[in-house]
Amino acid sequence: MVVKLWDYDALSANDYYGAKTYTNCFKGSGYTSVGEWTGLPSESDYFFETDKIGQGGSCCLLNVGTVCVDTTKADS
Repeated sequence: MVVKLWDYDALSANDYYGAKTYTNCFKGSGYTSVGEWTGLPSESDYFFETDKIGQGGSCCLLNVGTVCVDTTKADS
């Protein structure tokens, strides 16, 4: 699965911050996939876009259990 990160800007074009590919999530319920984006502006609102889920087509559903924001790097 490919996950893209964008920031939302109502007054201009949204900025694209790249994509991460996740593969562990298709190995079973005991597996997780983790991605990291760094150096993002703190004043932005962000959204994710998913692409290429599973084998594609209408066969697959995406369930997200948790989205975490780790600001520990910003604290140091």
